[in-house]
Amino acid sequence: MRTVTLALMLASSLLASVGSAQDAPPSDRVTRDAVQAFDTGSRAAEEERWSDALPAFQRAYALTRSEIALFNVGYVLRALGRFVEAHAAFNEVIARLDGAGELLEQARAYRNEVLGRIAHLRVDGLEPQTRYALLLDGTAREDDGARPLDLSLDPGSHGLSVRREGYMPFDWSGTLGEGETSRLAVELQPIPHGGTVADEAWFWIVVSVVVVGAGVGVGFLVDDAAQLDAAPGRTVVRL
Repeated sequence: MRTVTLALMLASSLLASVGSAQDAPPSDRVTRDAVQAFDTGSRAAEEERWSDALPAFQRAYALTRSEIALFNVGYVLRALGRFVEAHAAFNEVIARLDGAGELLEQARAYRNEVLGRIAHLRVDGLEPQTRYALLLDGTAREDDGARPLDLSLDPGSHGLSVRREGYMPFDWSGTLGEGETSRLAVELQPIPHGGTVADEAWFWIVVSVVVVGAGVGVGFLVDDAAQLDAAPGRTVVRL
């Protein structure tokens, strides 16, 4: 492992970001809270306590809006196996950084790595001009009209309910592995004449867009591409 030579620069950048996130110069309390949150997240990450590190880095990002903090959220989400959210976080870091730089290079590398680990459920059988009510893992999910409908998911067990007014509900459950693409053929059967479906009113729920929070992160840097594996990172940038 190499010595992290950017620690002071990164710390200064993080603190400078506190001011840019505020309409007025940051108070001593805001600056102190940002430093404390970043330090708490760094300590938790060093001990691989990722569930503790994530909210601390989210707090640091909320106070600073720093690309460094956002990069770190992506890194922690990756360690937690939340690849869809990690990909979104790294994408935002890339979009916000100008020119070249080590942070940009690492964000691109991790973005590409987690992209290959995201699972996909491709839903066939949905009519192009119809919008369906979807419930994915218990949460309303927007039908964006794409056909087939491609759902990006973290590896693991999932459940999907597809509803359409006047039709019997279609329910599916299954498990997807890292990088796996599975196709699901949906066949909705009309409700028999005069029949009822107890939960048909569910169709009228307003389906809102599920926003994948980027969350926040910590300042982890890696030595080379060999460290872009499933194992947690080894280098922690501390304040």
